[in-house]
Amino acid sequence: MTDPVNPEAPHSPGTPSLDDLDTEEPEVTQETTEDASEPPD
Repeated sequence: MTDPVNPEAPHSPGTPSLDDLDTEEPEVTQETTEDASEPPD
């Protein structure tokens, strides 16, 4: 029997995978870049 949750699985239920973190990081970075593009008056 194979464990339903594989430690080598790209997406593990209950465990935030690096892919999830990577997906969130770019979003925040894009927002920060937008703010940086518009310098405060």
